[in-house]
Amino acid sequence: MIKCPNCHQLNEEWSHYCNRCGYDLVNNKTYDLNSNINKETKEITKTKVKKVKEKPKKEKREKEKKNKNRNNNEVVIVKQMSFLQKFFVFILFLICLGFASLSGFLAYHIYTTELATVPSVVGLSEEEATKKLEDIGFKVSVKEEITDDYGYVLSQSIEAGELVFKYKKINITVGVKDDKFIMPDLVGLHLESAESFLKEQNIKYEIEYVEDETENIVLKQSVKANKEITNDTVIKLTVSKLKEEDKIEENVTEDKADTTVEESNTTE
Repeated sequence: MIKCPNCHQLNEEWSHYCNRCGYDLVNNKTYDLNSNINKETKEITKTKVKKVKEKPKKEKREKEKKNKNRNNNEVVIVKQMSFLQKFFVFILFLICLGFASLSGFLAYHIYTTELATVPSVVGLSEEEATKKLEDIGFKVSVKEEITDDYGYVLSQSIEAGELVFKYKKINITVGVKDDKFIMPDLVGLHLESAESFLKEQNIKYEIEYVEDETENIVLKQSVKANKEITNDTVIKLTVSKLKEEDKIEENVTEDKADTTVEESNTTE
């Protein structure tokens, strides 16, 4: 047995290196076995990395070749466009051009014939504003608003100066007077007094005559007294008139009175 002078390990007589530390028993030299192992492993890993890196390069080259082939094929297809395909492309171009020109013509026609500028009607009366708008072609809708400055247009739904289609509906707001009031009791009044009051309040009314002992006296009214109404309400008045017999008797008495007056004048 040979004892290693480095680590004192017993080795076989035919051993050239120590089994424990790798000491050269023949030449009396020490060797680092781990360093040799690391060098070998590093060389192996380097070769593996090189091999792994070389693979994607080949794949990239193959892909680039395929893309080039595809691009070349596409160019060939464009160059090989037939006469029929060119003809269809030309027809499609003419259709698009015709459609664009037709759209332009229609837009010009609508602008010149179907559009109109909205005038200002604020401050005008209802009749004047309605006539001014309807003469252009617009439709007019009137909305009333109670105000002190009544009888004139206060606002319009579309501002003046805007360009819109004719026959469009325009709403105008007209100021009106507060026409609500309490209905008075007209029963028993003479017809002239009742008519004067209704005319002052701008109230519409109808008269129905009924034979009675009196004449031109309001007997009934369709709306009860102390009821709130507007001047749009139509009131029906029932007025008395003399019977035919009473008229004849009244005329006879008047004639007699006239004759007596004449006789008295002659005697004097």
